[in-house]
Amino acid sequence: MPDIAIDRPTRRNALKTVAGVGSAALVTGAGSRVRAADTDPLTIVHGTQFHGRFGRGDEPSVSRYATTVNELREDHSNAVFVVTGDDIAKAPLATPLRGRHVIDALNYLDPAVAAIGNHEFDYGVSTLRERVDGSSFEWPSANLLDGGDGPVAGSERWTIESVGDVTVGFFGLTPRNTGELAPRFPEEYGIRPNVPAAWEAVAELHEADADRIVCASHLALAGTRRPSPSASIAST
Repeated sequence: MPDIAIDRPTRRNALKTVAGVGSAALVTGAGSRVRAADTDPLTIVHGTQFHGRFGRGDEPSVSRYATTVNELREDHSNAVFVVTGDDIAKAPLATPLRGRHVIDALNYLDPAVAAIGNHEFDYGVSTLRERVDGSSFEWPSANLLDGGDGPVAGSERWTIESVGDVTVGFFGLTPRNTGELAPRFPEEYGIRPNVPAAWEAVAELHEADADRIVCASHLALAGTRRPSPSASIAST
């Protein structure tokens, strides 16, 4: 594939870290910094769920997807690519490679962050940690905990980076029933309710002076359509 031209750092260590069926949503801004950044648009390119598939040249494929992502980023100022989870498993190709090929492709696509979906646990936590460690981007999940208050498998709960002239905070949400969907999900892990976890992330990212805050969500679409206190988060 040809190189994708972008104007931001590609390595995880270049990101400024705030703390130790998929979508991405612009949640809120941060006080006076939002007013200063009102004239700076932010375009969110999102949606993956590769499930370990690459596709063939005569059908929808990763190479065609990369071309589309690149075109969208070139056509819009301050464009950011967000991965929405369920990417490293479960296609036949993914089983022997355990998702390594997907990380190679995603590193090439250079997203800002990736959501942790339920299928990220298909090969166990040690494999997920290897895939997180091998990524050039963060995997934030605000509601997924290691049994205490910490993030899981080398991930973060939220993170922040510059996209053009805009400082963007990111947090993720993992399905609360992941323990039922993923047989290798550790019993000691905890998944907080979505709304309180989102409130906490938004508060922390406000404190970090993010101009915009984006939720990388792997929640089921039906659940996001129900009336919920989460509506007030977006108007904060």
